[in-house]
Amino acid sequence: MFPMHSICHYEIPSTDFAKSKVFYESLFDWKLTEMPDGSYMVFEIEGGIGGSFNKVEQATADGIQIYIHVADIPATLAKAEELGGKTAKAKTSISEHGNYALFTDPCGAQIGIWSRE
Repeated sequence: MFPMHSICHYEIPSTDFAKSKVFYESLFDWKLTEMPDGSYMVFEIEGGIGGSFNKVEQATADGIQIYIHVADIPATLAKAEELGGKTAKAKTSISEHGNYALFTDPCGAQIGIWSRE
């Protein structure tokens, strides 16, 4: 159960569920399941907040930004690029708060990654 007023779900836009499934399962080891009616695809993260992918005609970089905790930002960006994504912002320091970067997935959704290192 989630504490009141905490984030309990997020949605990532996708123009192509098959492409998103391969990309995110390969990049973050997420297990994605498309709903029988094809309207959305869900995932759960052990010990974390799950979410879903919703079908869109065109993904945009503006809107709600999510960040995923990773061990190694440069390695994650490199893997994202190998899988068809693109680096939108290289590793950037946020002083004592760690570092972040942004990438776009193969369908154009922008995702943030964060690491203490």
